[in-house]
Amino acid sequence: AITAVSADAVSNYAAGLRKALEEWLALPECVPLRQALGDHPAVPLRLRLEGDGAPALERLPWEVLTPERPVWRLLSGHSSQAQHQPQRSRRPRLLLVLGAAEGLDLELELQRLEQLRRMGRVELRCLESAACTLVALRQVLLDPIGWDALLFLGHSEADPNGGGRLHLGDGSWVSAAAFQSELRSAAQRGLALALFNSCSGLDLARSSVAAGIQWALCFRE
Repeated sequence: AITAVSADAVSNYAAGLRKALEEWLALPECVPLRQALGDHPAVPLRLRLEGDGAPALERLPWEVLTPERPVWRLLSGHSSQAQHQPQRSRRPRLLLVLGAAEGLDLELELQRLEQLRRMGRVELRCLESAACTLVALRQVLLDPIGWDALLFLGHSEADPNGGGRLHLGDGSWVSAAAFQSELRSAAQRGLALALFNSCSGLDLARSSVAAGIQWALCFRE
């Protein structure tokens, strides 16, 4: 059965949750955290939680405690992998995945990336149009040379169970779960940044961090 929840009930629950988070921050054990937040007002807060309940705690609205600064969520269990990523002595390698872009104007972003390539600042590989398929994405992520950054431009959707969904250039919708193994292999070869210039990318960012990628940037909505 489906039961409607009133706006007042949601508001009361939100207020209680915020009060509980504020009480937690006021505990004596959190004195070092409060001091660090006061000493560095402009620095983003990197949040890493450990234990069996970490995934649920990570989804709490920690932003209400520090509305003036962004909160970056870091899943536990992957920090040691980042310490063993290979050192690079070459130009950064960027993998650009250009999804279906109906209604989007991506010309400026593409021009900037191409300018970096012409200047010799980066190596750039682009998957686009009909060549931008799930099979091609899986294959290119397994490049033995490795990638430094994955950039996605296009449409995406929230999908908590599948780790987010991408609208690829061939018109197909695929979940991050479909290439999570390849993403994990790419992270082990040095892939350290995933950037999703698309809508509702929070699930995509979470699945990227879960694969071992150090940094994930996205739009929440």
